[in-house]
Amino acid sequence: MGGMPDLPEGFSWPYFTGTDFDGVTASRPLAFLAQFNLGEVAPHDRDGRLPGSGMLYFFYEAHTMLWGFDPADRGCARVFYVKENAKLTRKNFPDDLEEQYILPEMALNFSTLNELPDIAEQRFGIVDFDEYQQACTRYGCPMNESCSTKLLGYADLIQGDITYECEAVSRGVYCGGSDDGLSDDERADIQAHAADWVLLAQFDGIHSGGYELDWGDDGCLYFYIKKEDARARDFSKCWCVLQCM
Repeated sequence: MGGMPDLPEGFSWPYFTGTDFDGVTASRPLAFLAQFNLGEVAPHDRDGRLPGSGMLYFFYEAHTMLWGFDPADRGCARVFYVKENAKLTRKNFPDDLEEQYILPEMALNFSTLNELPDIAEQRFGIVDFDEYQQACTRYGCPMNESCSTKLLGYADLIQGDITYECEAVSRGVYCGGSDDGLSDDERADIQAHAADWVLLAQFDGIHSGGYELDWGDDGCLYFYIKKEDARARDFSKCWCVLQCM
């Protein structure tokens, strides 16, 4: 995680044009979050959702720090896949990337964790909390009381289910208000396809060696992808949502 990425020849650093909290609209470079060697991930990918080799890169525009509920947010987060045997070169950051969004380099170790879906996952309906606790104990799963950084698995949700939002926004529906303008049938159709979305990765706030970067107020970044897009190795269609306390 962090540090300078190892990128293929000809790679163009991603930029996003967005409006920040001060109302300033500008084109800004995305912060580099992480790169994963998928050959190291493969032994832990029980469902085979990711390629067995190559590199996976995650970027996010940390200055505007958009939430992902607006179709116009497309491009504020990017995921890139590079096949095995590509010639990679350590690439420096763009000169206009603010220093506070240059993450320190952090080594990673991979391990496999048993998980149950978060109790707020809508696709599973209403779940009794006591029964959920018992199931977590029975299967040796954590209760998802806090967020962590991980690939795959289930999201540690802060503000409720994300899959409906991903499906709706991907159809061009604005999800930042109380009235989305949809009919009951349209909402039902979105809900029916929400289960097509699965967690690709989530990133907790960065607190390392005196460096601190929170996503909102003690929040988490979630990258989701449709199962069919993951199978097609089309990571350009990922959607990123920020949730916080």
